[in-house]
Amino acid sequence: MGWLPDDAVLYRSYSQIIDLYDYTLHGGGDENLLRFYDRRGHRPGIIFPFWADRDRFPFIYDPAKANAGDIVFFGNCAGPAKTERYRTMEAFTSANQLDDIAIYGRVDHDPHGWGHGYVDNEKSLIAQLSRFKMTLNIPQRFAAYRGTIHDVRGLAQLGHFDVASRVVQ
Repeated sequence: MGWLPDDAVLYRSYSQIIDLYDYTLHGGGDENLLRFYDRRGHRPGIIFPFWADRDRFPFIYDPAKANAGDIVFFGNCAGPAKTERYRTMEAFTSANQLDDIAIYGRVDHDPHGWGHGYVDNEKSLIAQLSRFKMTLNIPQRFAAYRGTIHDVRGLAQLGHFDVASRVVQ
């Protein structure tokens, strides 16, 4: 079984092996994503959205312990497809009079000093999430990959992917 959490951005990376799996789980999307694979002659897959298991992630947000800052963002703000995320955060924080933000991921240009590197394990991820008042999610827009090495014909037509894979990986 194979699970493709970054569907279909990394299609070129796995397009040659996808049909070697008995079952392919697609990390999100809808029937448009299934049609994307069907048009390329692949076997049918199964939409398998991101989820969190309460037994494995039993932690509940406690506002009294949220003392690290206003907003945390898990994801990259680097490269041609993702630098716009930083500008989105600038606009969001400015409009809402927030300035205490932390980005965990790669950041190319960081004039506000929001970048904090990577969180590299589950325990650290949970600890960081609980210390902020809110987590910001920015949808992945497939049109942003146009002209990059990850672009494939038909990718832009998928629109966007609402939940960033890093949030649940």
